[in-house]
Formats: sequence, structure tokens, C-alpha cells
Amino acid sequence: MNKFLLFLGLITGISLQAQPTLTNANMVPSIGETYTYYVADSLANPGGSGANITWDFSTLKGYAVPTETIYIVNPALTPQGPVYFGSSQFADTSAGKNITYYTANSNEMINKGYVFVNPYTGSSVIEWDINDEKIMQFPFTYSTSFNDNYSGTLHYTVLGTPLTAAISGSVNVQGDGHGTLMLPFSVTLSNVLRVVTTENASANIPGFGPVNISSTIYSFYEPGTSKYPILRIINSTLNGTQSNMAYCKYPLNAGASVTENGAFHNISLFPNPANQHTQLSFYSSKSNTAHILLKNILGQKVSTVFSGTLNAGNNTFTIETEQLKSGIYFITIENSESLKTIKLRIE
Repeated sequence: MNKFLLFLGLITGISLQAQPTLTNANMVPSIGETYTYYVADSLANPGGSGANITWDFSTLKGYAVPTETIYIVNPALTPQGPVYFGSSQFADTSAGKNITYYTANSNEMINKGYVFVNPYTGSSVIEWDINDEKIMQFPFTYSTSFNDNYSGTLHYTVLGTPLTAAISGSVNVQGDGHGTLMLPFSVTLSNVLRVVTTENASANIPGFGPVNISSTIYSFYEPGTSKYPILRIINSTLNGTQSNMAYCKYPLNAGASVTENGAFHNISLFPNPANQHTQLSFYSSKSNTAHILLKNILGQKVSTVFSGTLNAGNNTFTIETEQLKSGIYFITIENSESLKTIKLRIE
């Protein structure tokens, strides 16, 4: 009997060891930590779900140098932290552009809200001041799942006037697979948990209209290797406009897919239709000279939005539309390698 119990205990131990588990200790970051990512081919297929899966991303393509670094910072040292997020314990930011605020304990990790930094219009703040968003519960492993509803207040500015709007959403988080993750240059991680986060949020924003956001995020973790995902694939939709992004902590094969091979991608224009102003955002694969023009339906230039050297990485421009007549316009982004055209409707 004792030998049988010993054997059963051994099998149970092996079974538990085979399933990677996220806990407060191996997922919650500390202030001062950094996480550097390579931008990957945003058309990457996230692969299947289940137990003992092999996710083969060994041919994943992207950009040769790290292009996104996430910094874990003290919320009290951020401009909006003491005002809106005094109870948060840490925050993450990518070079101060956007900031997310968190708290965590032994049972769960909570998203307290966001700050979106725009050099042209100032900062917009979303605080979950009515109902926080739970983004992780501990322990979390394969076949674990939970749902949460969240709601709060959007603080934003239009023509110098501070305004607010109610915003709410729901999130579903599932541990839908575990197994082996294969990456370029013979990197193989054998104790990986995939977490799928599905979100839907909505708001009716005065001056912008209804906003509906949905996203599905595939995050691949190896507990003990990194507190942030090894690989993350993000598919999102903003008022029907789809955007895909992917990031990897390990180096990637040079070059993107044919669809991704232009100089500009992840292009978004919001709001669209617009009546006062709209915001153009896109990712530039490298620093280069570019021209961004607003044109009418005949292709004639209405105004120059930008002419100069773009930063490698994310770029954002606010386009004033209040003086434009109603109708169809086009925004072109052009350099020596690529030309992108986006349709804009003015109401």
C-alpha cells in the first residue's frame, strides 16, 4: 500500500509539474524592471489550444532590433498617477507614451486604468473608478478561466475644454493551452502556458460619438523565465477597423511578410467619421523622411499634416477637421519606399 501511495504521489507530482502555473511571485513585476520586445509579423497565426501543444514560431519574422521597451515605474512619479491612481502599486509604460496602472495581491492582479499620452491634444485618462478590471487571478494554469465586468470614467479634452464620459466593458481570461514554444534561432521553451484574453468595451463620447472596442490577446508565458509574456499576439477592432500587432522577447528572423513589407503598418484613424478632429496613428518600420497629406476627393492637397523625419516605431498625429466641408477626404502617408492611403469622412 505504501509503495502504491508513493507511486501515485510521484505521478501526481509529475502531472502538476507539467502544467505551468502563474502566481503573484512569478508574474507581478517590481518597480525598476524592464522588458524589451521585438516587433513581430502581425499576421502571425496564434496556433491551436490544448494540452502538450507545440507552438512552432521558428520562422516568425519581424524587425532585427528591439523596438519596444516596457518600463515598470512608480505610479507616484508619473504625471497623472497621484491625481487618478493613488492606490495603484506599480505602472508600466513604453517610453512614457502610454501608462497602465495596477495593484496586485496573492489572489489577483487588477488594472486600475490607463493614461494615453498625445503630444498634440494632451493626455486622456481612463480610470476604473466604479468597478476595477481583474486581469489575472492566482494561481492560474491550463483550463483555468474567469470573467469580469469593469466600468469607470474617461477624462479627455476637446478644444481646451475638459470633458468626461462613462465607459464600461467585460473581459474573459482563459488558460487555453500549455506545451512547448519554438522561436527563431533554435530557441525552445518547454514549459509554456498560453493565456487568451478577450475584451469588449464601449462608450458614447461627446464630440466623438459611439466607440466600440474589442480585442483578443494571445499571451505565451513561461513562469520563472519572464514575468511578462514571451510572445504576445494582439488582434483588436476599433469601431469596425481591425488592427493586428505581435511582440516577442527573443530575436526574430529579419523581414516581414509580403503584406507587412511596407514602411507603415498598424494604421488607425479615429474618429472616422470626424467633425472636429481625428487622430492618425501608425507604426513606422524605421526612421525616415515622410510626407503626410490631407487631400480632397479629387486628389488635390488640402493641407500638409507632416513633412519631415518620422520616428522608428509608433507615430501619432492629430488632424484638425473643424473647418472642412462635409464629404470624403484622403490622407496619404508617403516615403521613398511606400505609399498608404486612408479614407476620411467629414460629417
